[in-house]
Amino acid sequence: MAKQDPNYTEKDAQRDARKAAGEQEKNAPGVGKVVESIPQYAPFISEIVEVKSRDTIVVEANFKDEGISLLAQDGDYEGTNPRKPLTFHVTFDNIDVNDLSHYLYTEDNNLYLIVNTHQESEKKKLLKLYSSISEASLQNVSVIEEIIDPVEEDVLLIPEDEIDEDVTFLLDPQFDLEAAQGSFFDNKSTQYKNLSDLITSDVNISEQIRTDILSSSLQSVDLNIDFEKYDNFTVFGSAVSKLDNAKYKFDKIESLLTTSASLATSSTTGSLGKELSSVHRQIRDVKLNFTPYEKYLYSTVSTVVSGSEFLGTERYNASWPKTGSGTFSDPYTPITSSHADFTSWYGSVVNETGQAYSASVFDMDNENRLANRIPKYIVQDNSNEDFLNFIDMVGEMYDEVWTYINHIPKIYETYDSNKKGYSNDLIQDVAKSFGLDLYNGADLLDLPRYQYGQYQSGSDSAFTTYSAEPQKDLGRKIHRRLINNIPFFLKTKGTLKSLRGMVNMFGIPATILDVREYGGPSLPGQVKSFNIKRKFTKSLDFRGGQYVQVPWAHDGSTGRRPDTVEFRFNSVNSGSQTLVEAVDGSTKHWEVKLREDSTTTDNVGHVDFQLSGSSGYVSMSTSAMPLYDGEFWSVMVSRESGSGAYVASDSGSQAVTYRLAAKKYDAGRGKIYYTSETSMSIDGANTVSQSLNTSWLTPNQVNVGYGAAGYLTGSMMEFRYWNSPLTMSAFDNHVTSPKAYNGNHASASYTDLVFRLSFDDNKDLSVAANTQLQDKSGDTSLTTITGSAKNFSGNFYASVVDEDKMLVPNIGPKKESNVKMRVISSSLEGGGLQPYIPGYSSKRSEKSLLDAAPKDSPKVGIFFSPTDVIDEDIVRSLADLDFHQYVGDPRDLPKPRYRRLHEIKNAYWQKYSSPNNFWDYMRLIKYFDQIIFKQIKDILPARTRPEFGLTVKQNILERSKDIISRGLSFESPNFEGHIDASIYAKEVTTKLTGSINDKEGIISGSTEIFNIPTLTRLNYTGSHKGYWGNTYISSSVTSGGPEYVFEEVLQPEITGSIISPHNLETKYYYSSSVSRSLNLYYSSSTARSTIDSKYDQFSALANLMFEGCKQTNATTVLNNYAGNFDPVETSDTTPLRIVSQDPGKSQLRID
Repeated sequence: MAKQDPNYTEKDAQRDARKAAGEQEKNAPGVGKVVESIPQYAPFISEIVEVKSRDTIVVEANFKDEGISLLAQDGDYEGTNPRKPLTFHVTFDNIDVNDLSHYLYTEDNNLYLIVNTHQESEKKKLLKLYSSISEASLQNVSVIEEIIDPVEEDVLLIPEDEIDEDVTFLLDPQFDLEAAQGSFFDNKSTQYKNLSDLITSDVNISEQIRTDILSSSLQSVDLNIDFEKYDNFTVFGSAVSKLDNAKYKFDKIESLLTTSASLATSSTTGSLGKELSSVHRQIRDVKLNFTPYEKYLYSTVSTVVSGSEFLGTERYNASWPKTGSGTFSDPYTPITSSHADFTSWYGSVVNETGQAYSASVFDMDNENRLANRIPKYIVQDNSNEDFLNFIDMVGEMYDEVWTYINHIPKIYETYDSNKKGYSNDLIQDVAKSFGLDLYNGADLLDLPRYQYGQYQSGSDSAFTTYSAEPQKDLGRKIHRRLINNIPFFLKTKGTLKSLRGMVNMFGIPATILDVREYGGPSLPGQVKSFNIKRKFTKSLDFRGGQYVQVPWAHDGSTGRRPDTVEFRFNSVNSGSQTLVEAVDGSTKHWEVKLREDSTTTDNVGHVDFQLSGSSGYVSMSTSAMPLYDGEFWSVMVSRESGSGAYVASDSGSQAVTYRLAAKKYDAGRGKIYYTSETSMSIDGANTVSQSLNTSWLTPNQVNVGYGAAGYLTGSMMEFRYWNSPLTMSAFDNHVTSPKAYNGNHASASYTDLVFRLSFDDNKDLSVAANTQLQDKSGDTSLTTITGSAKNFSGNFYASVVDEDKMLVPNIGPKKESNVKMRVISSSLEGGGLQPYIPGYSSKRSEKSLLDAAPKDSPKVGIFFSPTDVIDEDIVRSLADLDFHQYVGDPRDLPKPRYRRLHEIKNAYWQKYSSPNNFWDYMRLIKYFDQIIFKQIKDILPARTRPEFGLTVKQNILERSKDIISRGLSFESPNFEGHIDASIYAKEVTTKLTGSINDKEGIISGSTEIFNIPTLTRLNYTGSHKGYWGNTYISSSVTSGGPEYVFEEVLQPEITGSIISPHNLETKYYYSSSVSRSLNLYYSSSTARSTIDSKYDQFSALANLMFEGCKQTNATTVLNNYAGNFDPVETSDTTPLRIVSQDPGKSQLRID
């Protein structure tokens, strides 16, 4: 019957046979019978349930279970007779490989279509492939099935910057859509966490999270109510009842905490542990039922502050007395009700003291209290106490409704504090009502750090304070700033001012994160490019008794005294004041001072430069300007040789010109508005003038802010020495950009700036260790001097907000420039505007400098970059450097770098003794809220192309360069040799005739003259065979050359161009100039032309011009070596193929 069962397989038959054999052996008679075991093998058959890899599968059954089912005595992994090696055969059910949808897939990622199969035996199947396959590829193969037909389509992909705005093209696919949109904060997620991970194992944090977040998630909005005054939250209810209710709850919490402390000293397991958890739960329930007033009493500290009640600046001690510092680890904790401080704070009605009396007086005076509206006989009846308590409960319910209604208008009140104005829970809704979307950049932080400012450091399990203020409150402060400044953003949306305002709202310094705009190159006749920023810096105040002492010494490079003294000052008090004075002991030698203008009564004055001499002093003054207006003025005093060159040495006997310049930059106008320049010359020809020049050299000390004219009352910024006379263009850049220190050439900031005091520190100058002011110049080895602060009694450094108009080097179309308005002159050509003639193309008559200029770039950079500080310093030290002059040398084509730019780069990096630590910068920026980039994106114009985030880039002195060619070899076109001219002109040049005593004869001469050079050898002091004197030892060639050409006996002479052997040109003959102007010639003829293409010397040129360039199989070069190649071969290629794939970030992929 079993064999007739259709489900009865061969495997079942073998199992039954084994079982029957086992029963016979068991029932066989006899004792000690020797039974010989003959191994019997059965096939192992199982279904594949999982394919883990190319060489690993999981099957449904296993050897041991199958052996047991077959009653095997000696299995695969048991006994002493292991089985022979296994071979497996896989049978694929319901798979038809003959439908041309299956492929043979090899390890080298190639597919071979299976077109036919043949079952040669039970364990062997032959596959016929559409294309041949190598034997090496058959080592490890798979059979795969194509589920859907591939879709292929040719797509033209064009770079984004080359797209015509009127035509729509398919751009390159961007799978990382979040990053492509600059919104890399979308689609964020964290790993899954259980409750224990969320609330942590820390007891305090866990309990706080349970109370503040898990249990209070359904509570209403917390309003910002000033609970120091009862009329802010009590209208219909009773202030006394609210105070008594709070005392009752606090006493209950105090009792539960005492119980918890006693249980904590015992075992926390078993019933005691459950009881401790129950106590904590009761405490949590009491706190969750706190009213807003009770929360204030329990967690807030208040103090008495005197002030104006009308202005609301008077504060009261209305909160429950507390202990603790207010941090998370040491929170404010209400003192017990038995404490003396509480008794004093709470007071009594009888004694008319404390909060109890204040609340009682308020209730009696509150006409809106519901209990005060009840008839007196009901109130005075003691049996109605429960009824009165019920009335106060109803009044408290209405008080809560009243506070919410009262706060509706406050959504328009702006406060920076999180404890004033609208509720913190309504920040998002208030912003949305104004059309502003707010984003939270801390939504993925752990709850302890976000809610309480606590975090775990590394592997340490204990929590420590990350910030005194939790991230939640910091984010709310930023959001409040944004809401408070919504009118500003609405007025300036899309402008540079709005973007920088947004950065300020997040509290990020402009020196770390700034907004960058980019513009095109400078055009001929166009003003130079500038970058205008507001800079926060420092200046040193002088308050009528302080000064800075600086040595006046030689520098180690030139061995001379400085040639330029430059500084920046302001003054508010009129009268004579010394700015800079150079002295030797008590003797004044030269001075720069302020002098009030005697003809006016306002803030007008002059800057004087006085130079002392043996017969008194000479001086020069600037024109009258408002020098006492409290604004910063830049002053420069310099000396140069009388010829305009640098002073060669410190000598009083030479002619020296002294120059004085004073200028002021007006930020409102964006230009230098006040300027005055003057000069005086000292010829050094006599003792008096020499003594004047010597006065510049003699001093050994310079006093800044003090001298014979009196102390300076004002501020000083940027005091500098230069060892060269600073050009006026460099000084002008220092006027508009006070922190710039570019000089007369590219490396002047290092080689010429010998001393610099920036006055931008922030320290107490009364401390002895702080009185030495350090030199901030690039090469501090030029001098060893420092500044010394005198008579400063504290920190005299003051904050200064300056508009900085930096001159931007011309680094090409991608240079940074935020001056987008350009005033370009244009002109009309061709005699003015031309009339429009229908049917003919109109020609533009106006010509502008912008016709061939590129458009301003829509790129906007708002990113952190560690190279920004270096780039800004490069701009300040190089200023108007034109990079095109350093990267355009064609001789650099085969070089790995631009040689001249490399020289500039080396000159700049000389002042660095160690590399910048970029990792410190990376650690710094992690403390800033990165959501700023998404917030800024909402106020950017749609046409901009923003760059957000962190950018690691090369500085502007680094230019990547490819070697374009392998280099060119040059041959010198100059040849040098000797020609014996005597063999050609011997008879003519050596035969001389003359008469001697009336007798005629022949005088023969030697031909050696042709082997002797001329007497002309330039720039040479020696001799050759007695020739070449010293006549031309100081001569040189200014045009032509080289020099040895002038040594030749026979000088070359060019009389005309070479005549072409092929080309002819027509010559016309005219009778007069008039006929020539009218082109009326009377005759013409042809003559050999001097213009020749030399085509006959180059076969390629001859083919192009005359012979032709037909390419055939016979002329194909490759056919001379191998094969039979056509002259032209074309191949259709598809460089990119878009193929559909399973859903992911994109359903397309590119092959």
